[in-house]
Amino acid sequence: MNRQLFSQSDIDSFHWVKFYGQNGEVLYTLTGIIRVNMTGESQIWLRLPVTCKINIPELPSGQGFFVHYHAAFASLNSIFNKNVANNGGHAVTSFNLEAVHPDGNYGSKYITLSLTLGVSDSDAALYKVGFNITLAGVFRPLPPPDPCLDEQEAEEDLLRKRNGIMNDIAALNQLLIGATKAEREFYNIQIDERNEELRTCNEDLASARLALANCRAIHQAEPPEGFPSQIEN
Repeated sequence: MNRQLFSQSDIDSFHWVKFYGQNGEVLYTLTGIIRVNMTGESQIWLRLPVTCKINIPELPSGQGFFVHYHAAFASLNSIFNKNVANNGGHAVTSFNLEAVHPDGNYGSKYITLSLTLGVSDSDAALYKVGFNITLAGVFRPLPPPDPCLDEQEAEEDLLRKRNGIMNDIAALNQLLIGATKAEREFYNIQIDERNEELRTCNEDLASARLALANCRAIHQAEPPEGFPSQIEN
């Protein structure tokens, strides 16, 4: 199954520049190549939302970065199609920074690049995506430790996965309109597979939510300020 979550360990050729502007503002430029290794499943476009957490380098001790302005760019870097390309295609259809202030008014050690990638043809692959990100902001203290951060991130990851599966199902149902009998049979198989993935994902999500609720109860406190859930149902 194609991955949807990436981090600094998945980045090659990471480069950065940091310099100071006026009134204490700091400017960063971050560039690199994400190894996404996404493969197609059929001659129908597979569109997949993915995220990559990118570390902000050379932060002062105990400080994070609070973004005031940002400009992100991402594009195809390495693609491949084995044998004949039947309706083959590769795409980066959207890119932006997600949850620019993940810790409320505190500084953060990373930013999250959000992408929508596309591949068409079962033997087509999108190996790498390049990015160039410009940031302007200031250094601020890091948030207090959240004892339930792992549980919360697990819930948020599953919510992202569920949203991606639901988007796939909606796209496949749209393709059923006007499809031939053979195409309908193929699409319905794909829909059944996605529905099974959705069922499993919902079970995992329920377990993750229970684990988060138990963690919060054990620590007898609401999440510290600056740690709200970033994804709505």
